[in-house]
Amino acid sequence: MIYLIPYLQMALGAFGLYKGSFFVWNGFVMLFMILPIIEILFKKLKFNPSEHKSIWAQISILLTPFALTAILFVSLRQAQLTENRIELLGIILSTGTLLGAFGITSAHELIHRRETYLRAIGVYNLTLVHFAHWGLEHVF
Repeated sequence: MIYLIPYLQMALGAFGLYKGSFFVWNGFVMLFMILPIIEILFKKLKFNPSEHKSIWAQISILLTPFALTAILFVSLRQAQLTENRIELLGIILSTGTLLGAFGITSAHELIHRRETYLRAIGVYNLTLVHFAHWGLEHVF
């Protein structure tokens, strides 16, 4: 179940993008300020490699492109609605941070898989952040 925690972060970021105003900074602030504080407070949490093969890990990886696509569409919608440049900056930074942090991380995992459809999902995640070429360069 620990593999579903990133979806809480993505959901809070997407909510902020949807809500507008100063909430658009949720994704950026959460990943660069709140998450490091949590990591410092809970240093003793260890990664368990046996859980890496769990069904929750697989589900988490496969849901990522849907969540990232939704975040991208919500941010584009909000960017069209705003006239405030500070809010637009928050939309850009939060969207880029969420797509980059979760898209590239999950894509890295997927492009090393043997199944073609999983590698394709990984390249799709990389396409969302304009980095699809890395999927080929990194593997080959």
